[in-house]
Amino acid sequence: MNISLFLTLTRLAASVMLLPFFFYCAPWQSSFLWAVLLDVFVLLLCFTDFLDGRLARLLHIESDAGRVFDPVADKVLVTTMFLILFSAGRVGFGIVILVIVREFIVMGLRELALMQGASVPVVFWGKLKTATQMFFSVFQVVNPCFYGVQGNTRTVFFLVEQLLWWLVVILTVESALNYFLTFRCVTKKSAK
Repeated sequence: MNISLFLTLTRLAASVMLLPFFFYCAPWQSSFLWAVLLDVFVLLLCFTDFLDGRLARLLHIESDAGRVFDPVADKVLVTTMFLILFSAGRVGFGIVILVIVREFIVMGLRELALMQGASVPVVFWGKLKTATQMFFSVFQVVNPCFYGVQGNTRTVFFLVEQLLWWLVVILTVESALNYFLTFRCVTKKSAK
C-alpha cells in the first residue's frame, strides 16, 4: 500500500468510525470551541482528499484501488457530514436526499458505462460539487447563527448559509446532469 492509498483509506475509515463518534460525543452544538475543534478534524479529512491525488500523480503511484476508493471516501465523508448535520437540525432532509441520490445515480451511470466498455471520467463539476459540499458542511458546524449571534451579524451569516445552500443544490444537480451527458456521449462512442 502506498502513501496516497493510505490517506484515502484513512479518510474513509475516519469518516465512518471517528467522525460520527466525535460529533455525537462532543458538546459541539453548545460549545463553539468544540465546533471549531471538530471542524479542524473535518478540514484535515478534506485536505487528505486534495493530498492523496496530488501525491499519487507527483510520485507516480496512481493505482486502480486509489481511483476506486478516492471517490468512495469522498462520498462517505460528505454523506456522513450531511447526515450528522441533519440529525443536529442544521440542514434539511431534502438536501440530504438530493446529495445521496445524486451519488447513487452517478455511481450507477459509471457502472453502466463500464458494462458497455466505456468509462465516465471524473469531471470538473463533480470536483467543484464535492469541494462546495465539504465547505458547506464545515461552515454549518461553526455557523454563528447556531451560537447565539444576533442582529446584523446573524443576518449576514444567514445569507452566507443560504448562498452556500443554493450553491450545493445547483452544483449537485448540475454535476449529475453533466455526468449523464458525459455518459451518453461515451456510451455512444463505444457502441460504434
